[in-house]
Amino acid sequence: MSDCTCCTGIAVVAPGTIENPQGLSTIPYRVGIHGQFFASMLAENNTSGLRTRETDDFTVAVMDAAAVLCDVLSFYQESFANEHYLRTSKERQSLVGMGQLLGYQLAAGRAASTYLAFTLESPVVPPAPAIAGLPPGPYPTPGAVEGVPASVSIPIGTKVQSVPGPGESPQTFETVEALTAQPEWNSIPLRPTAPFSAAATAFSAVTLQGFVGNIKPGDFVLLHQDPSAPIVQQVLKVDTQTVAGQTTLTLDGATNPGATLGSLQPPPVSNPPDDFTESYILSAVRGRKWNQPEFEAIISNRRWDTARLQQAIRNAQAKDTSGVTVSVMSSAAALFGHNADLSGSSSLETLAELSISKKLVKSVVTHTSSDGHLSQQNAGAGQLYLDVPNPAAVPGRWIMLDAPSLRVVTQISGAIDLSVDVFGPAARTTRVTLKNPPAQNVLDSFSLRSTRVFLEAATFAVAAPSMTATSGNADAGGDTLRLDGPYLGLVAGRDIVVMGELTPLPGQTAFEQRTIAGVTLEDGYTVLKLSNPLTNRFAWSSVRVLANVAASTHGESLPAETLGAGDATKVFQRFALKQGPLTWVSASVPAGILPAITVRVNGVAWTRVDNLFACRPQDRVYMLQTTSEGTTWVCFGDGVNGARLPSGAENITADYRRGIGEGGNLKAGQLSLALSRPLGLSSVVNPVAATGGGAPETLEESRISMPYPIKTLGRIVTLPDYEDFARASAGIAKAQAAWVWDGHRRVAMVTIAGPNGAVIPPGTPAYSDLLSAIQSAGDERVASALTAYRPVFFDVDASIIVDPAYVSDSVLTAVKAALQSAFSFTVRAFGQPVYLSEVIAVMQSVAGVIAVDVNALYRSGTTPDLTLAPADFLAAAGASALGSTMTGAELLTLRVGALNSVRGNA
Repeated sequence: MSDCTCCTGIAVVAPGTIENPQGLSTIPYRVGIHGQFFASMLAENNTSGLRTRETDDFTVAVMDAAAVLCDVLSFYQESFANEHYLRTSKERQSLVGMGQLLGYQLAAGRAASTYLAFTLESPVVPPAPAIAGLPPGPYPTPGAVEGVPASVSIPIGTKVQSVPGPGESPQTFETVEALTAQPEWNSIPLRPTAPFSAAATAFSAVTLQGFVGNIKPGDFVLLHQDPSAPIVQQVLKVDTQTVAGQTTLTLDGATNPGATLGSLQPPPVSNPPDDFTESYILSAVRGRKWNQPEFEAIISNRRWDTARLQQAIRNAQAKDTSGVTVSVMSSAAALFGHNADLSGSSSLETLAELSISKKLVKSVVTHTSSDGHLSQQNAGAGQLYLDVPNPAAVPGRWIMLDAPSLRVVTQISGAIDLSVDVFGPAARTTRVTLKNPPAQNVLDSFSLRSTRVFLEAATFAVAAPSMTATSGNADAGGDTLRLDGPYLGLVAGRDIVVMGELTPLPGQTAFEQRTIAGVTLEDGYTVLKLSNPLTNRFAWSSVRVLANVAASTHGESLPAETLGAGDATKVFQRFALKQGPLTWVSASVPAGILPAITVRVNGVAWTRVDNLFACRPQDRVYMLQTTSEGTTWVCFGDGVNGARLPSGAENITADYRRGIGEGGNLKAGQLSLALSRPLGLSSVVNPVAATGGGAPETLEESRISMPYPIKTLGRIVTLPDYEDFARASAGIAKAQAAWVWDGHRRVAMVTIAGPNGAVIPPGTPAYSDLLSAIQSAGDERVASALTAYRPVFFDVDASIIVDPAYVSDSVLTAVKAALQSAFSFTVRAFGQPVYLSEVIAVMQSVAGVIAVDVNALYRSGTTPDLTLAPADFLAAAGASALGSTMTGAELLTLRVGALNSVRGNA
């Protein structure tokens, strides 16, 4: 062996072979580095003339310099190669360039949106022309203000600014729809009692003002609104509230089994249309259901004053409801002769002549043999005899004849005590004369033995609001709202906000935005059908409907800005917007957003396109490009792809809005400073939080989003297309499509989530626009649905043993950070379970952890049993459907702050 190093490094090692497995975040692409290049050059030039390898030799120095050059070139070659792949690129321009090849641009962000509720001043109503039968105007309103209009037009672009919190800056929102507002729509209560009218025939409970001491379960009550047709119901339970001085009756909720006197009368004849009296108004609305727009069309056609008509209906309703009473029918009796021996005869025949003591009255009684039907044909029309004298039979009180299949309710017009001597010795009785008696054949239908007679014992006033209809509940919810009167002018498509105290959480108020799907006028009360059922249940009396509501988005309109001058000799001219960032709002397009800008050339608006490629030379189009600094450039064509700009002096202008991002996600109530104040506007506020604001797309987000548009090409064919299409929409961080069965057909249901785990509920612009875009891009024969995901959380109870060489607190902090990262919203997928083994693996992977002992793995909100072994896994439910009710998939993540029970051995 020799110590000589003359042969060292004479092998050729550069350029080397490049091999890259899949899935690398950075690919090695250098064919060599300086040392390898230098050694290889020396090896290639191993001639007899070169007798040294010292770097001070000129030839070796040149090789060294060439190796440096190759090292630099290979470095940039590797960087250049990495910038050509989506996963490995590091520079924004590389991702932008790849996106342009696909027709994709990084999303510029999304403007937040919310709804603004306007409160108007109440005007003094001026005198109106007299209408026959109606009281003269005006109708004063408390707090009315002179000079304000009866309705206020709130135009598109009405500005409202926020009151910033600590560390925040003021944000400006603008309405994006025109609104015609009226003072009476500021805050509309629901009908104070459940519907009590001809259309409501049964109730489940009623509260009376006062103590009802002579009523018990099984008795009957009459609920009076229409004097000719009281509602009959039986008492199931009696509950006395001593403090309130009231009595609540639980009723059977059954409708009347037989005829009432009111139903036996002929219907009233309506007044002629030109006889516009209060009675005619009531006949037009009482007990009737109108499509409210049709009712309003009739009003308009007949030139009736809408405000005074509404007031007339309310006046009549006040008269109807202010005196609602309940008659307690607790005094029961039987018909005279109910216990007589009527056997031995099989046909109708004369039985006896009644001898009335002290009165010279003669009557003939006939009977049938065994079924006990009795007809007092000659006793006088509408008269009957009670089995014993009854002091409750008083003229003016109510009487009810009750049989198994028939019931008659009417009033007593006369009552007299007398004696009769039929069926044996003379007996005392009370003869009752009925007011407006039904036909004799109706009375003949009542059996002598089985008929019970109930007499009114007392009458009580209703403690309103107190009535609960059988078809409804004591709280408000669902998709139907019955307002407290007629509200003409409310139409389908109008946005409203429902506010009220939550039934399960007294004292806590919630707000929900909905869109009116339909409006009817039922018994003179406006009834709203909502586009989607309310999520919460509200205490009935606390509910208010805010109907002066307009949609708004984050961003402030700027005065028209001159961008520059067109030059027909130049191609691809472009101009930067001087103020920014440009507002992008939610829209039902595949990208999910559109810019709030209009560019005009010589006063004519040009059309924005995503890309100038394939545009014709005559197409007056432009495209927008946004830099990493947030500057937006307006780019025009070259005369081949899009028209060139015509020459002119300062002939390029733009109208646009500025403002975007997460700063627009405001709390409810923060928007309250009206920068535009039409006459009559008192105040404005956002009753629901502003949501949907998103920052410009980051490079990491674009790596995920960029392939989706090219996957779908703007259309939906397969189930994965639904998922990819939704994921490509701006503001959608996660999406999952699944087939579900709704009981009738297969439905492609897409579960979605917003950035950072935001829930996108139905009714929000982001939700509605995405659903509309999916339905437009998909096959109309395939049913599709969109649902928000369900965030669920889990906790870990564990102990770890820390290597004594490490600081215990630092290791514990690292363990918690690793768990939060591994089980965060960004990493986890819809319906993905959490396994005990992966929890242990994440904790064990932290440097300094020797051992891990998991005591419990459980869902948040539950109490684990630490005496049992921890669960092997926690399941997360996928999307499902129960009939027409769609339920989104769950996303199971570690609860923030859940690791207080992770302990070390320090």
